[in-house]
Amino acid sequence: MLRSQTPGIEIKLSSRPAAEQLEAVRAGELDVAFVRGEVAAADLRVVELWRDPLSVLVPSEYRADDGVKLVDLAALPLRLPADPWLHDHIVGACREAGFEPVLGRPVDNLEDTVVEMSTGAPAWTVVYGTSCETTDGALWMGPFAPALSAPGNLVVSAGQPPACLDLLVSAFG
Repeated sequence: MLRSQTPGIEIKLSSRPAAEQLEAVRAGELDVAFVRGEVAAADLRVVELWRDPLSVLVPSEYRADDGVKLVDLAALPLRLPADPWLHDHIVGACREAGFEPVLGRPVDNLEDTVVEMSTGAPAWTVVYGTSCETTDGALWMGPFAPALSAPGNLVVSAGQPPACLDLLVSAFG
């Protein structure tokens, strides 16, 4: 649909951290960026297009089909990826739940973290979405109670949004 309604459009995907995507939009290297988390910048136009549920990955004994309460995780180390928005959001939610989280080793990649959490010391982490492969039943992934989520945003230059902006927004509608 995008290609048929905007002839001559060239689509190139670029995967990089959110902060780098925002800088690339500012510099004109990218026309649009899709990023998770809150974005507040006067020089950028931000359109929330979706919300990703946040799920908790925990040792199986913490399983709660109706949702894991953050306070029940207070004694476990929290392992987070290098994602400033997610870090601030989860640490803030823990503080609202009445505790300061014990920060464990950062998550370099989810696959390695799943293996480490399945075979090593108990810990918990947060996953965007609702699916994750776990091994041998040592871990369980499910919802938080109350539910937590992350906004998914389309970000463009505030001064010169691309001609296809409305089409991109409508594709998510």
